[in-house]
Amino acid sequence: MSTYSKRSALNSSPSTCLTYPSQSLLFLLPFTLSFPLLPSLLAPPSLSSLRPPTFLSSLSPIHYNLLSTSYSKLTSKPFPFSTPKDTDESDEVVVLSHDTSPSPLFTYANILAQKQFKNENLIGLESKYSAEPDVRTLRSDLLARVTEFGYVDDYSGVRVDSEGGRFMINKATVWNLIDEGGEKVGQAALFSNSDIEML
Repeated sequence: MSTYSKRSALNSSPSTCLTYPSQSLLFLLPFTLSFPLLPSLLAPPSLSSLRPPTFLSSLSPIHYNLLSTSYSKLTSKPFPFSTPKDTDESDEVVVLSHDTSPSPLFTYANILAQKQFKNENLIGLESKYSAEPDVRTLRSDLLARVTEFGYVDDYSGVRVDSEGGRFMINKATVWNLIDEGGEKVGQAALFSNSDIEML
């Protein structure tokens, strides 16, 4: 076999990488470095991202006193719950409150409220987003009426959860939150789970 034939045979041999290790490794190096990245792209979502929502609530004694005292004074009725814990864990009555920011922010949502709106992070969100855009004017009219008269106990309106599900609340009580100095510091609402109609 000629020298040229021997070299051709070597170049076509499956053992080329053994014959020219330095060249082969250099050729494979970029692929070897990038290959470990592939499993991370194909990996399934972490278990934490698949966890069900954790609905928790811890009503402070100060805010509980604000809710209950304001409710009793304005409606001349006892507040439905005797303790913060009872308010947090009610499975029959939704309780919410927001502050007096230009676009009010939720300051409280009991566990049932979080479940109804399908959002474990309601506190701090703008409360206007609990209603669809086309009914926010009606909601604003309600809040203005509450500001003027102190409370209403016959409110009905459509609300929307975090997944876009629509529901009607009926017979809701909405009242002003008044601090010890007589200043309005927010508004609150409560309504019975049995008065919710899914749309």
